Amino acid sequence: MSNEENKIVLTLRKVNYDVNYTTEQCADDVKKFSFVISGDLYRALENEAYFKTKNSFNVVGFRKGKAPLHTIKKIYGDYAFLEDMIDIAVNEVYRAFYNEVIPTLQMAARPDLEYGQCDTEQIAFTFGIVEYPTLSNLTYKGLDVVKVEAEEVTDEMVEAELNKARDKAGYWADVTDRAVVEGDRTVINYSGSIDGVVFEGGTASEQELEIGSHRFIPGFEEQIVGMNVGEERDINVTFPTEYGAEELAGKDAVFHIELLSVKAKVLPEADDEFAKDVSEFDTLEALKESYRAKLVESNAAKAKDTTEKNLIKAVIEATPVTLNEKIVEEAAEARVEEFEEMLSRSGMNFADYERYTGVTREKMIEDYKESSRESEIRSLVLTEIVKAENLQVTPEEMDAKIAELAEKTGKTPEVYKQEMKREEFNGLFNSLLSDKLIDFLLANNNLINA
Repeated sequence: MSNEENKIVLTLRKVNYDVNYTTEQCADDVKKFSFVISGDLYRALENEAYFKTKNSFNVVGFRKGKAPLHTIKKIYGDYAFLEDMIDIAVNEVYRAFYNEVIPTLQMAARPDLEYGQCDTEQIAFTFGIVEYPTLSNLTYKGLDVVKVEAEEVTDEMVEAELNKARDKAGYWADVTDRAVVEGDRTVINYSGSIDGVVFEGGTASEQELEIGSHRFIPGFEEQIVGMNVGEERDINVTFPTEYGAEELAGKDAVFHIELLSVKAKVLPEADDEFAKDVSEFDTLEALKESYRAKLVESNAAKAKDTTEKNLIKAVIEATPVTLNEKIVEEAAEARVEEFEEMLSRSGMNFADYERYTGVTREKMIEDYKESSRESEIRSLVLTEIVKAENLQVTPEEMDAKIAELAEKTGKTPEVYKQEMKREEFNGLFNSLLSDKLIDFLLANNNLINA
């Protein structure tokens, strides 16, 4: 497409310079902004580079940092300052560009920098800006959306909740009169070998292992079932082909097992006394009714959540969006960076993670691309709907929600608001805006039964 000429203002040492640039609209939502710096600004940049680097030049007859610009160029050549001039030019121009032009764009990814001709007369470079696509056919009303009904709460569901409570209140007791069964908690010594040679990391003493937890490689726990305390046994296993340690992957191994102790979970009887012990209720029936009420509430929330997901899915699918791959790539990279930060907080780096799992950074980025694409499209479409319908959260709505939250903590709304961090305030605002968007979409689309 044809170039459009514009200008920004760059300030160096309190002097303003007009910087002309051309704009070219390219395919795939990319705009190129091309700059050519010459004349007075070129010379001003040369002076900036001189003041920045003059102490690094050794010139006979001058103390370090005292040699004039023209003397340094005479000795070191006309390009003595060019590299630093280019760095200063790009940084200063981008700073002005960021303030004056970027706010008018829908920038979706980091700019690409390309250099043009840079010599004793000019410095040329281009910023390539990827923008979010314009959604000209935004469709979000009158769509058929499957409404999910809450699952009916059964007696079996209630019993399952009761059994969870019993399991939580249970205790582990030593077993001496029978062999190991599924669900037992064992303590073992083990030593693993391949072709008769004990391998690194394959030996442990007094290792606690709950049978059925699937913490160990397939076939390991299952072969401990049937052992008695004090018994020793050799078991045969095969390491998975995609095991983290490459030297063990796919190998057949023998583990010598010594069973030191066995414990079994003892559960309390489900009766009125149990209800009194674990809740504020006096009878088992009252406790079970409380579980039923919570399940009804939980199932209703799940049905509502699934219906809303169906709604959002229908809206997203109604507006086809093609994203520039650079947007997807950077979104996937950002997720990997978040994962790296999580690893760092746990005392591990990505190199360790890759060694243990065999998953490379490149593989993780590739795996994240599809979900990142979906997330970016979802955010883009929903943001455009909010703009199109001018949906807003008013200060009064924010204050009302803050007052509600403050009441739960026993604080005044004023104190609660003062103690909120910026990210908490922004999170609350976005939550209210999301609720308002969902309510709008529910009111403007057709909920149908499956």
